Parts: sequence; C-alpha cells; structure tokens
Amino acid sequence: MTMLPPTSPGPTPTTAQPKDQTDALHVKLRKAADGLNGMFLRQLFSAMRATVSTDDGLGSAGGSVFTQMLDDTMADHAASQMRTGLGDAIYRQLCSRLTSTRGSDQ
Repeated sequence: MTMLPPTSPGPTPTTAQPKDQTDALHVKLRKAADGLNGMFLRQLFSAMRATVSTDDGLGSAGGSVFTQMLDDTMADHAASQMRTGLGDAIYRQLCSRLTSTRGSDQ
C-alpha cells in the first residue's frame, strides 16, 4: 500500500492575528477534523467488518476485542494521513470561517 504525502495544511490566514496563535488554532482545527474523520472511518470499518464471517480462531470475546482495537488504530492512522476526503473538507470549510471570524474580533 503506497501512502500519498500530505498536502499543505490549508490556506494561510489573512488576519492580523499573531502567527503562533493562528498556527495553534489551525493545529487544533486539523486535529478536530482528523478526529471526526477517524470516527467516520471507524463506523465504515465496523460496517465492513459486519459483512464478513466472525470465525477468527481466537474465540469470540478475544477476537472481537482485538478486531475492534485494530479497526480503531487503522481508522486513527488513516484519518491522520488522509488529506482528501471528509476530514479535509471539514478543515477547509472551518478554516475559512476561522480566519474570517478572527479578523472580525479585532
């Protein structure tokens, strides 16, 4: 599986906000968008997992816990690596609102 390199973190802020504060807000926004994308991917993996046989050879309780942990880890990793999709769309939409709102606060 080939991972694509992440794209730029988003549009540059156009407000007079100090750069370190603006960068911190963008980092928080990116983390929140990735988290929401991770939740979406967890639901997707869960729905996909429900379509396959549950005979895992580890026993029902141990196998299901391990499978859930694996799906959670994969969803978190995929969400943090993806720069196209739901998380990126949310980030771009809220980023534009963040920069316009921060500019009107001053």
